Amino acid sequence: MASQEASGSDVPMSEAGTVDEQKWMSFSVRHGKTFHNVRLAEDDSVLELKMMIFSLTDVPPERQKLLGLTRGKLPIDEAPLSSLAIPPGSLKAKQAVNLDGSSSPASSRTHTSGKTISIMLVGTPVQDTFQDRAALLNAVSSMMNVMSDPSNISKVRKTVERFREFAPIHPPRTGLSGGLLVLDLDWTIADTHKLMDPQCPVALAARPGLHEFLAAVYPYYDIAVWSQTSWRFLEMKLTELGCFEDSRYQITFILDRSSMPAVHVREATKKEVKPLDVIWNRFPEVYGAHNTVHVDDLGRNFIMNPLNGIVIQPYYSDARLDDELASLARYCLQLANPSVTDVRNRGWSTPGHDRWHDCTLPLVSPLPVALDKADTTGSYAYVFRRRHAHWLAYAAKHPSSARQGATQARAAPQEGPSSGNLATTNEEEGSVSSSGAPMQEDDSKEDKQPPKQS
Repeated sequence: MASQEASGSDVPMSEAGTVDEQKWMSFSVRHGKTFHNVRLAEDDSVLELKMMIFSLTDVPPERQKLLGLTRGKLPIDEAPLSSLAIPPGSLKAKQAVNLDGSSSPASSRTHTSGKTISIMLVGTPVQDTFQDRAALLNAVSSMMNVMSDPSNISKVRKTVERFREFAPIHPPRTGLSGGLLVLDLDWTIADTHKLMDPQCPVALAARPGLHEFLAAVYPYYDIAVWSQTSWRFLEMKLTELGCFEDSRYQITFILDRSSMPAVHVREATKKEVKPLDVIWNRFPEVYGAHNTVHVDDLGRNFIMNPLNGIVIQPYYSDARLDDELASLARYCLQLANPSVTDVRNRGWSTPGHDRWHDCTLPLVSPLPVALDKADTTGSYAYVFRRRHAHWLAYAAKHPSSARQGATQARAAPQEGPSSGNLATTNEEEGSVSSSGAPMQEDDSKEDKQPPKQS
């Protein structure tokens, strides 16, 4: 089992004994200028190491080139880590490198004679390969070739047969006005970097409003989590996030990477996808194309069922600037309205969910107060963030530089307590505070100067 260095001390006992009795291997993975700590048991496989690195870096296992892991050719994915011939030059002193590059003492339980195995990762992250994720969803005509490819259909059919009898955690509910909500894990409902960082509280890894969102949609949807990682890591992450302990909702079932066939998405290009037929054929009396919504930060994951997919912004930025789950909760409650009989067509001119932020259908029930305050669908804040997405992304990564290069807001003083040292930025269309929340424009000022570009 992996522990919370990428692992945790609360991992259940294995067949061999308790966690303390296991022998561990500690890795320091360098990717570009960033270091990641990974801690795995000796009996874990090379594939599990690759999947852990995939969760941290977004570099798929098939693209990973691990330098310094072993002498000669890398063994097969099923080989245990204990069988690797680690080069002496890769064994470093017993210390861990934090995400910010600083050093800290390693865990006292680190194996391999008090050494850390230092390796370098070479590979391109998925997000750099698919620059325009929404374009893949919008090009429905081109995706018809992918959906109708005999080879792809055959691979999906084989996967459906293999998982025809997968066991749910809780029995599916019938008669729900919404249906089924399938969620991705990494970068969709949690920041994987923060989740795997032992120095970061788990509460900060969860996407803002996660538990409130799940509790709000649960009366109308069964909830499933489908992640491109192994079962044991998926279960561990959800447990650490507290998704199995909240009494307001239940996770109906989870699926891992083993249920993702590799299909041809372009000529000579294969990608692992999440065909919803795996679920529909398992529970045909409950779920179908008419009542299933699939939320993912990668549009290619639902390329076999494009009209059921919702592309959500990946979560790896400042939590103060993120309210995607609040907006998604509003949209899910709109789709659960009895007037919507098929989630693929809500009466719009085009089917699908490419404009889900702009939906104006009535809600089946009001949003909870915590989500209603954060929801910005159609509001000034929603428009502002999308007009100034590049500036906000820069400000989140370089707060001091953004404050120095920004023009101070020239709005009239507001009544009430002083705002302290909160830096503000004045933009042509409006103002935003250092917390990311938009401020009211002062229409009485007509001599506003254009902002400096950061």
